[in-house]
Amino acid sequence: LLDEFDRTIRASLDRPRAAVSDSGAARSSAVVSGPPLRFDGRPLHALIGEHAERHPAHPAVRLDDRIASYGDLDRRSSQLAHELRLRGAGPGRIVGVVAHRVPDTVVVIMGVLKTGAAYVPIDPAYPVERIRHIVDDAGLVEVVMTCAADPRLGIAETLVLGSLVLVRWPATAHEVA
Repeated sequence: LLDEFDRTIRASLDRPRAAVSDSGAARSSAVVSGPPLRFDGRPLHALIGEHAERHPAHPAVRLDDRIASYGDLDRRSSQLAHELRLRGAGPGRIVGVVAHRVPDTVVVIMGVLKTGAAYVPIDPAYPVERIRHIVDDAGLVEVVMTCAADPRLGIAETLVLGSLVLVRWPATAHEVA
């Protein structure tokens, strides 16, 4: 699902005015079981939420022996979205996503999308200075991590939600241009 999501996002960036269903990126179902999602102009998080209501136990994301169901994905991303909204995330805001390629990454991306915010993906393998530069340059205040926060990052506040870590950066929020 992560590769599928990545292809869909890349295709959308190449042709921003085209419908996702026209990109061809949303046609593979290599890692998803059950009926395919139909892209009809609604946001991805709405489609997955609808699918989660109908088929909550169906596997949505698989990685090695870890499986996340649609119901789990929807529930956890809604919980994250709620916390992000309380912290000011929403339309016109940008949230950093420091994530390995793990099932929780899909939870984080879905949670951010549910708030209406945009996100900046940040590779946790980057040196601390590079991560700090990306966060400061993008004006990020909220960052969600799928890994432990490095204390050298200078994080002001932390909230742990299961395996996810929300961090408040000591900066001011910037509007999306």
